Amino acid sequence: MRDLVDEYEATGEPNLSTVASTTYSANTSGAVALVRNAALDEAIKIIEEYRIPVGNSAAGELACEWTRDALEEIRDMLRAMKEQA
Repeated sequence: MRDLVDEYEATGEPNLSTVASTTYSANTSGAVALVRNAALDEAIKIIEEYRIPVGNSAAGELACEWTRDALEEIRDMLRAMKEQA
């Protein structure tokens, strides 16, 4: 179990095939945290890379700005959830 956590901390990328094939002992909190953090990381990445269509109007630009602000708030909430783990 510690190997999975060490690998995730070293690379920032979970090896989900290793996680899936690991035989869990009675204490699975480390694996659960690993999968949870990997899911949160992926969600944060999607939010940060999401392209918002703007159009060719001031209203479109304003809507884009509001959407970006909302996505940043969601991203920040996900980051806070990750830090709590």
